[in-house]
Amino acid sequence: MPDNLKAANEALEQDWVGKHPATTEQMESLGKARAQSIQEALLGGGDVEPARVFLIHAESQAPGADKVKLELSLK
Repeated sequence: MPDNLKAANEALEQDWVGKHPATTEQMESLGKARAQSIQEALLGGGDVEPARVFLIHAESQAPGADKVKLELSLK
């Protein structure tokens, strides 16, 4: 992506996030959906036994956090 488009996209993203911050519930929902997608991908090939894959509930992030913590465990 050309630098001028990258800068414009970053500016739009910052403006959007500043005006429409995600709630803690939205961030938790996003984290759960991502974890389930990863779990499904790991189990989809049949190479990993379902009993070996665990989703671990992560603590909520502080309101306004811009990242979602995701923990998976494989035994």
